[in-house]
Amino acid sequence: MAQANGTVPNETYNMDIVTLCRYLDRFVFEVWKAVSANFSDTSDYDAERLNAYLERLRGYHAFCQSVPLLDLPDSSPCLYQLQEPHDTSTCENEASDHMIRILQRGRLELVASQSSRRSNGLQSHDSIRLLAVIERAQNFLDNYIIPLQPTDLPESTPHRDMTGHGRTGVSQGS
Repeated sequence: MAQANGTVPNETYNMDIVTLCRYLDRFVFEVWKAVSANFSDTSDYDAERLNAYLERLRGYHAFCQSVPLLDLPDSSPCLYQLQEPHDTSTCENEASDHMIRILQRGRLELVASQSSRRSNGLQSHDSIRLLAVIERAQNFLDNYIIPLQPTDLPESTPHRDMTGHGRTGVSQGS
């Protein structure tokens, strides 16, 4: 995951990992900016969105594994710089925080994987790791977040700043 100099890898040769990282980065940002991130309960709407995000990851993974590997001898290796992950400080909702950690670790594993050196597709062991991350996130949602919330924490809440608004209007690409 971290390189010998302590930095986190933020580049890949694999175009499918670029797409998966973009999805993971976006979903982390969505969880962090969700209304539920600002209190100790996860709304049904945010849980439904999270289910959709996980389904999107499963769908793209299935696509990557269902198509033949491309033979790209004239354009490989092609190095892609990934967007910097969003700075997601700790939010009020501990379940949201944990979900963010699961998704961020999945991203780190992909970028540091052997598949990251391929031009496309995932090797079987990296595919299994990604599916395990997705399933852990799904199990956390289904078996912890949904049945065990809301949590009444009157003496210790709020203990974090609000995460603020998401993007509005026309984005300048940031």
